[in-house]
Amino acid sequence: MGRLLCLLITGVMATAAVGQSVFAPPTEFPGYTLPDPIDSVWTLDGLTQEEYFERGLQARRQRGEDGTDYSWYLRAELSGEGEYRYIYPPALYSRARIWFDDIRQLAALGIEVDHGYHKEYTWIENDFSAEEIALARQNGFRVDILIHDVQRYYYDQNADWRAAGSPAKWPQTSQQRDADGCVSDPYRSAIDPVNWELGSYSGYFTYQEMLDNLDSMASKYPELISLRAPIGPSLTHEGRPVYYVRISDNADTDETGEPEVLYTAIHHAREPGSMATLIYYMWFVLENYGVRSEVTYLVDNTEMYFIPCINPDGYIYNETTDPSGGGLWRKNRRNNGDGTRGVDLNRNYSFLWGYDNIGSSPTTSSNVYRGPSPASEPEIAMVESFSAMHEFRVALNYHTHGDLLIYPWGYEPGLFTPDSALFVQIAQRMTAGSGYVYGTGDQTVGYVVNGDSDDWQ
Repeated sequence: MGRLLCLLITGVMATAAVGQSVFAPPTEFPGYTLPDPIDSVWTLDGLTQEEYFERGLQARRQRGEDGTDYSWYLRAELSGEGEYRYIYPPALYSRARIWFDDIRQLAALGIEVDHGYHKEYTWIENDFSAEEIALARQNGFRVDILIHDVQRYYYDQNADWRAAGSPAKWPQTSQQRDADGCVSDPYRSAIDPVNWELGSYSGYFTYQEMLDNLDSMASKYPELISLRAPIGPSLTHEGRPVYYVRISDNADTDETGEPEVLYTAIHHAREPGSMATLIYYMWFVLENYGVRSEVTYLVDNTEMYFIPCINPDGYIYNETTDPSGGGLWRKNRRNNGDGTRGVDLNRNYSFLWGYDNIGSSPTTSSNVYRGPSPASEPEIAMVESFSAMHEFRVALNYHTHGDLLIYPWGYEPGLFTPDSALFVQIAQRMTAGSGYVYGTGDQTVGYVVNGDSDDWQ
């Protein structure tokens, strides 16, 4: 049968770097006070995508001699004078609204339009790279910049978390519960798992904290959850395994006859909220086994498999470049051999890979680059092999953001699977409380996609 793709909005924190050779910064930057002088143009002729990104990172690390934090400005030496001036660097990413008549026209340019907020046949609002914004404008699309430097926006937004110093000092810890289990602070609800704590990655989890959570679950509930293990013998481009765990009443045994369900997160590196959602749910299931009848039934009668981070290389890259939040790298870290990096893992599955250039892109610098061949990426090859060894009845693939629940088919508009009526019934129940929009890709965002997880599974 077909599968479900669940897109959940939580927060997006996460960094890619793509740029044009010449940028003209706007004259106003809402919310920021800029030092003088500000150059009108920053020239980047001859820089590769990687070099451009490194220049942007260097800009954020610099500080002025007067103690002012100019970490988000480029420090440039004046020729022959030995003096310095500060130039506001072009944003690597901006929050923008792009207007269109047909969203497929944007998709055909290789612009990522499968996340964010949409108004049908009108506009999409999302965090776009400088290259995507320039490309849209060059092709005649109206682009309204809502937040010039959205990475700085995320960085500033998380100032309170950084000031707190550690997760143990944050107000939403489990110690805030009173004797009756009630919670007075606004960050928790009474049903939150006792073991659930926000991570140090601006509230999300670092990669190591994710592993620590999995290990802690296995230590506290060894009869209900397996030890983490690689999904396959291969490693990512940077030499990392991709881990999974199984939750069931006999966690160490693959029981014949029990239906299997697959949960995944972090196809896209800049979506830490998807990982956090899975970790929260896993703690909830483990703590409520034997307490809540519906949870007990699921554990006793289902084998639940979790892959909380399909893209560890990209995730750790964001964590390394932007440890305080704001990293927006989406793809994995394949070296494409032309100065660009990364493949969109959710365009690399082998079913109808490269079906057209609207649902995925052949351009290596695109955020929806599908890779050189079907399942060329070790992460996806391992997921496909792992899935072939099981009989998953349903796959739930978590993303951020968009308030959407999307199911197949995605590769053609107006095309339904034999299970479409069942998908509608399930989606109606799943979205009854959240109000999420459900449907196929073209029903929800007017967009098609190929080489993605839900069509393949």
